[in-house]
Amino acid sequence: MQRSAGPLDEAIREIDKLRKHLKKRGPKQITASADRDLIRAYSLAWTTHRRQVEDIISPEQFTQSNAFYEKLHTATYRATSRVAYLELLKGLREELLQLQRQAIAKPNPLSGLRIPDFSKLVQNAEMAGLIHRRAQEVVESLDRAPLAASIMMGALLEALFLARINILPEKRPLFSLKSTPRDKSGKARELKEWGLNDFIEVSHEMGWIRKPLKDVSTVLRDYRNVIHPVKELALMMEWKTDVLVNAADAKMFWRVFCELSDQITASVKP
Repeated sequence: MQRSAGPLDEAIREIDKLRKHLKKRGPKQITASADRDLIRAYSLAWTTHRRQVEDIISPEQFTQSNAFYEKLHTATYRATSRVAYLELLKGLREELLQLQRQAIAKPNPLSGLRIPDFSKLVQNAEMAGLIHRRAQEVVESLDRAPLAASIMMGALLEALFLARINILPEKRPLFSLKSTPRDKSGKARELKEWGLNDFIEVSHEMGWIRKPLKDVSTVLRDYRNVIHPVKELALMMEWKTDVLVNAADAKMFWRVFCELSDQITASVKP
């Protein structure tokens, strides 16, 4: 079984759907058979989700989530208020997020390389799960497809920089920095026009990453550009090599990526 927080992501999505459904206007007591059946279905689905992550989360860590799901399921067989269901679902969601963080922080057994915890930086649960799955793909590709893994790291890094920017309560200062990318007329470019190098420079000026790591991170920028075969061939000819990136190189790049992720996350104040 592959190590993944995916089943937990799915469980969180189900809870969000159920909360949204129950927040709709309706009677104070949930008595409709359709509503009760939906709650039971999601409660029973937990057994499948849990089994898929039992290789990375110990049984005792499921104690709270199991209890929440049991209460949720039992509540459907008696008169239970809408408010009570919503309170249960709120607590359950918090517990599932905790399990998700624990699963994401586990080292990947395929390579012995860790996958960072993106949950503090990427605050949308679905996006955090998606980024984690892509990070897992990178780790699983380091040996068999090191160039592809290196290219994917650059794309992931752009996503993390964007996530950090999205946390800002006020984004206007970003567009008046010395490092802010500008067009020929001197006007600040929109975020959608920024490249990885722009994110790196701005993040350093904002104090999110330190200069030594900023300087090293340019290597990820360079390999991000190798997504274009013409660029790859040009570099191969310039460096006189038949292999642009080997597994050892890719693993070194991954460690750089993890350190960048840690520094960017650490810049988020509680």
